[in-house]
Amino acid sequence: MMPTSKREKSKRPIVFLSYRRDDPEKVIALLYEKLVRLLPDFEVFRDQQSISPATDYQATLINAVLSSQLVVALIDQTWYQRWSRDDSGVVCDNADDWVFRELQTAIYHGIRILPVVIHPSREPSQADIPPSISELAFVQSVTYYPIPDADGSALKIADAIGRILAPASQSAIHKWIRSGLIFASVFITTLIASWLFLRPDHRLEKERFDKEVAAIRLNQETPVREHSSRAVKVPSLGQPDYSQFLILGDERVWDLRGFRQRDQDSPAYHSYAILKRHLRLVKQAPVKEIRFESRTSGAELIYECLSHPDRTTEYIAEAETLVAGQHMKVRQVVLDIEDIPAGQEMQITLRATFWDSLQTPEEWWVGAIGYPDSDYVRMIVVFPNEKPFTAYRLEEAPNSREKVKQFKGTSVVLANNASTALFWEIPKPPAGYVFRLSWGW
Repeated sequence: MMPTSKREKSKRPIVFLSYRRDDPEKVIALLYEKLVRLLPDFEVFRDQQSISPATDYQATLINAVLSSQLVVALIDQTWYQRWSRDDSGVVCDNADDWVFRELQTAIYHGIRILPVVIHPSREPSQADIPPSISELAFVQSVTYYPIPDADGSALKIADAIGRILAPASQSAIHKWIRSGLIFASVFITTLIASWLFLRPDHRLEKERFDKEVAAIRLNQETPVREHSSRAVKVPSLGQPDYSQFLILGDERVWDLRGFRQRDQDSPAYHSYAILKRHLRLVKQAPVKEIRFESRTSGAELIYECLSHPDRTTEYIAEAETLVAGQHMKVRQVVLDIEDIPAGQEMQITLRATFWDSLQTPEEWWVGAIGYPDSDYVRMIVVFPNEKPFTAYRLEEAPNSREKVKQFKGTSVVLANNASTALFWEIPKPPAGYVFRLSWGW
């Protein structure tokens, strides 16, 4: 099994410092230096020290948040003054505010946040912060006193970080146990890792993954620009109902090689991504149809059924749906299965062409859902050779309404050496669970 972030293979756990450039520079710099010294087992990320010159700072910041294990929100008095407000003076969301984007990304991806209040500032209330990150008001904070107790309060912050990320390893009481057991831990870990990578089924999975990625690269899919003549526009669409079906397997292959970063001069339909979805399912009752849905925040989405084109109709919802604060276009493919007998297994292949999507770091993810009694959910993502991923994160949520958190279940994860392909398989996925594979570029 591979680690969940490319950076994690060679680097220490990351603590990301989120702050405003208007905050007192000397105070932030001093606290950063103290945390670096007090937390030798962690990488403390601060933009001015951690981002190299001539680097895309926007992508680097979002990648750093996604790769971090903890975001430390430094709250000075100026922190409140810079939030955007509407005409009535109420604080509102603003995607152009980098502090907002950092904290929203952390909350959206289930990354823990530690608020650090810099004296004489105060703890935030819900009315003080934008709605999308308002839960920060209920997170226990730590106070930093630049004067007169910079050293003592920095030590408390470092201790809090250590307890959040590694409770036992940061405890002075347990340090002698750590030193006594370190050799045994390394020895046992090495044996387990060797066993995992020598398992025949693991090697076969890697070989199959490499062959499948090679086949995808040899067969470039042609993007579809227009809806079928059979497509039907409707005001809105209801949710698909799978209660009368047994979905045995769901495999999704995302080909991102058509991705292009748009700018203000880019023409429409400048960038595309293609999803091919293969399903094995059994019709368990005499139902007439089955629906599959896809959504996009991009310019357009064309949805097709490749396996049964004569049986399908694409439905286009004229009204957009609001999902996690984003306006999404909704498309459904409806497959006529009235004459297929109950109990018969079906294999269905769908294809979706997404135009001008994945343009912001908040969109850099793909996902799937677990179905009752399903054998597996499987995802493959193929990236452009010239745009490999820099980090990735496995996430889950009990349902589509809950926020995603870091995935902690059993799965198989594979990545190629060039960082241009990822594979994730979840065996026996819990019904209704949402699984997301996020990455950084």
